[in-house]
Amino acid sequence: MQKKIVIDYYSYNQLCILGKSDVMKKTVILLIFYGILISLHGQTSPSVVNIDGKVISVDGTPVPNAIVAEKGTFNEVETNEEGAFQISLTTQKELLVTAFMKDPKRVKVLDPNTPLTITLTTNSEVLEAVRLKAENAEKKGTIQTQWGEKNKNAVGYGVDRNRERFISPGDVDMYQVLRKIPFVNVQGQFGLDTQPTVGFARAQSINGGPAMILVDGVPTEASVLGAIHPNMVTDISLYRGTASNVRYGSQGFYGVISIKTKNGSDYNPPKRETTALIKGNDYDERVPILSETTTGDSKKYLDPLSSAQTADEALAIYEDLKQRPENRNVPFYINTTHYFSRYGNLYAQQILSDLFEQAKENPRILKTIAFTLEKKKMYKHAIYVLEHTIEKYPSHIQLYRDLAKMYTEVGRYSLATSLYKQMIYNTIPNIDFSPIETIIFNEFRSFISHHKNKIDYKNIPSEFMVANFKKDIRIVLEYTNPQSEFEVQFVSPKKKYFTWWHTYFDNSELIEQEIAQGFALKEFIIEENDFGNWMVNIKQTTQTETATPTYLKYTIYKNYGTPEETQQVKVINLSNQQDKVTLDRFVY
Repeated sequence: MQKKIVIDYYSYNQLCILGKSDVMKKTVILLIFYGILISLHGQTSPSVVNIDGKVISVDGTPVPNAIVAEKGTFNEVETNEEGAFQISLTTQKELLVTAFMKDPKRVKVLDPNTPLTITLTTNSEVLEAVRLKAENAEKKGTIQTQWGEKNKNAVGYGVDRNRERFISPGDVDMYQVLRKIPFVNVQGQFGLDTQPTVGFARAQSINGGPAMILVDGVPTEASVLGAIHPNMVTDISLYRGTASNVRYGSQGFYGVISIKTKNGSDYNPPKRETTALIKGNDYDERVPILSETTTGDSKKYLDPLSSAQTADEALAIYEDLKQRPENRNVPFYINTTHYFSRYGNLYAQQILSDLFEQAKENPRILKTIAFTLEKKKMYKHAIYVLEHTIEKYPSHIQLYRDLAKMYTEVGRYSLATSLYKQMIYNTIPNIDFSPIETIIFNEFRSFISHHKNKIDYKNIPSEFMVANFKKDIRIVLEYTNPQSEFEVQFVSPKKKYFTWWHTYFDNSELIEQEIAQGFALKEFIIEENDFGNWMVNIKQTTQTETATPTYLKYTIYKNYGTPEETQQVKVINLSNQQDKVTLDRFVY
């Protein structure tokens, strides 16, 4: 029998740079995890059958991005844009199908030779709640934002505030600044004999026209922009589409560019606001602190492991435990990985390797593995997992950002720089990174700040060369399944709280976008706000039937982007948090 071995190119390079005396030992260690793909030519397991199918709604329309999972295994696939899927089944012949705003459905495979058509019904309760909420908001003259309902006359769609992002120390006038903004079109040059025009790129069509220019609230000619020095500007607000019409009427038909200056009549000293928007709510709860000790079902396998006197004895117990049907789940492998860390990363990576080999096609489990590896600072292994996942799911935009971060951790700065620039310029074919644009921008600025002496500045946009880039407190949430519903509550030192809801009711458009484009992360910035003791609470709000539990990675940065930067990472099984718990306490 012939075996075919395929080694990842990057992993192979890592082996080659090791000292010769360590090559054989290190090769064995690394190949345990690096996922050597072994295929037996000409042989297929007789118990494996390939099932073709399609997932549709009641009205016959396809359901893209639905999750089709084989019961009792780690085997999951996603439907394509046409709702089609193919899954290889082993001994089990039952599928669990889940999708956004749909009721889960179990399907028995009776005839593997007949393509399946699976019809999902819409969750009527959630749909009705969302519809009524939208109707009520319309009646009240409000719009739904990620921070709750806002007056549509105060905040419009398509508003961007770009002062920090686009103004650089070398800029001489506002024409130079506006030319940097991707969707702003500046034609002509400022001078005595020319009259430049400023508008939005999307509006440059037959019916397009120049944007309305406001300087300190006063309509003015575009030529004034040439006389405004960027150092005098405190705020740039851009209103496109509906936003400009709602707020400025017919005069804002082609969009509005509003600039505030230090000398303006309506000038107020700029105030930084936390993106957590802590205001208006009094906190009076008593919430237990998240327990990371052995509880529940995990005691059934961690207690036997704890009885072992040596690593070899523990491994023998593990080999027996993993054969039991009740342990064929992700928490078993993740919790066991944490247990074996006491014996060193070699043992931990062996456990994760077992999970990886069973879940190579499952993006949610692969992401969980990557979370765990990053927390344990096993960055080279995380790179392998991410590269493999990108190969399987190239349209998932977050994977590229995650990979850039891991390249940075192992000192591959040129690769990280290249990947960041591709994301910023949207030059990877058929992929749009705009939903996570702000996160990418902040992380690239921090990357430059930390590694300015190790990267090539060629073709790096000037707006990223920001002197003294710094965020006091930066919190990033990442979760393996965007279909999961949960709430995150921030409590300030003054006992005021704000809750961010990741639910179908409150954030359905965001969740739908996350599922479609392959990202599941949120950033919160706390700057110059309340100083003192802060608290972050979390709770899963709805238990949706899924084959794979959702894991959440919580990362808090202090002094982000500075040499004094620190970070703390926690990875939790979100599916276990039906009751609200305190995820973190920190001092600001």
